[in-house]
Order: sequence, then C-alpha cells, then structure tokens
Amino acid sequence: MRVRRRPAPSSVLRILAVLAATGLLLDCTTNSSPVTPLVLGKLQTACVSGVSPASQSFNAAGGGGVSIVMAPVGCAWTATSPSSFVTLVGSPSGSGPGFFQYTVDSNATSSVRQATIAVDAFETTVTQAVVSGGTYLTFTSGPTDYIGAGEPFVAVAPTQTIMPSMDTPNHVRFQVANAGSPGTVLWELNMRAAGNDPLTPGTYTDVGYWPATVTRPALSFWGSGRGCGTIQGQFTVLDVAITPGPTLSRFHAIFEQYCNGRADALRGEVSFGR
Repeated sequence: MRVRRRPAPSSVLRILAVLAATGLLLDCTTNSSPVTPLVLGKLQTACVSGVSPASQSFNAAGGGGVSIVMAPVGCAWTATSPSSFVTLVGSPSGSGPGFFQYTVDSNATSSVRQATIAVDAFETTVTQAVVSGGTYLTFTSGPTDYIGAGEPFVAVAPTQTIMPSMDTPNHVRFQVANAGSPGTVLWELNMRAAGNDPLTPGTYTDVGYWPATVTRPALSFWGSGRGCGTIQGQFTVLDVAITPGPTLSRFHAIFEQYCNGRADALRGEVSFGR
C-alpha cells in the first residue's frame, strides 16, 4: 500500500496565507464569501490587505485627501480616526475594493501635527506642517463650500501682499493681493465684535454676516468673485495688540464660516506682525 506524505503544517500555512492575501481563499461551504485568513499560524479577523497611500502630507492650510482600500470582494471595512483635525467625508465604510475621503483643518497650532486613519490593521498617516510667526492668511474648505470651492489657499508675506486695517477697535479687515498689485484684492476677511466691544482674545460664537450684523459678532470672508448672502460660524482671536488710531500692531486668529446655509465650512487662520 502506498502512503502519501502529508504536507508539513508550515507549508500549509504559507499556502493559505498567499491565497488569503490575494483574495482567492473562499468559503466553499456557504456563499463563496471570504473566510478568516490564517497568517503565520494565527487567526487574523481582518480581511483588508492594504491602504494606499500609507502617508500623506499637508501644509498649514489643510485640504482634502483620498485613500484606496485594497480588499477582496465581500470584505466589509470601516475607516476610523480619533483625530480632532481630520474629518472623514461621507460614508467611511465599504465592501471589497474601495476608497474613503477626508479633510484636514488648517493648523492654528505652533507645532507640526500627525493623525492616523485606520482600516483594520492598516493606516494612513496624515502629517501637517505649521506656519509659525510672520504675516500670512491660510484657509481650507469643504467641497460644497461656495467661497473656497474645496481648495486650500496659503498667502504669506512678502510673496503676497497682506493689508490689515481697522476703522474702529472692534473691527479688523485683512485684504490679500498679489505682490505688486495691491489694488486688486483677491481675498478679504472681516471680523467684528458685538456692538462697541473691542476685539480681545477669546472665541466669538453665533456670528452673523458682516457688515449687516451689529448686535452679535460678525464675520465675512469672500474672494475670487464669490461672496455670501448669509453666514454662520465662529472665530477665535488668539492674540491682538491695538495702538491708538486705532492701528493694528499684532493679530492672530482662526475662523470658521458657513456660507449660504451650505453643509461644508471654510476654515482659516490669519496672522499679522508676530
């Protein structure tokens, strides 16, 4: 009688691992859905085989990103992130090969920051730079935002001309123009405290449209031929110094604007004289 030698256990595991990684290991007893693969002799509950890119970098203005999920047909997955500055857009779940989208807020901190977006055992690492000191204006916006139209923007003096002005101690205006063409305003930001209150460090919520709103804080950011009819949002003054005149000598703030009732916001940061 001829006896057939059984494959060594390690050989079986190597074969199963290859089949599982390529999505070819199927459950033949039910409905051909992927079964739990064996990797290095241990049960692996996840069926996702990778996420690409594994890392993504953003400037201080933030922006939007897309990651591809590699998974066999029938493999259910969900992307998650504990980060406060990364937001998953739409449904972060899928089945089989797919993708997820996310947005990165502008970085108003003084440090480079990182976040992870996880799908099973795989991650996309998001690294964001910081614009520290100096004079600049940055923003990022969601895809349906009317003003930013989903595009990030960074203006840093002296590459661009950034012109601050104050008519009263409770109102500051910043205008951005190309260097050498100060008369052609590309973007304009207005922030005003409620009533006659001067602008001081703190968060101003329940803002209305500038210049129409007087009894509440007011905000307006427009440019590229687009403006809002109605505005909701908030802004936070992080640092401000005003000399008699009034003249703005130092300023740092972040802002969030929802234009015309749209779901996506424009978020930005402005710095002057720091």
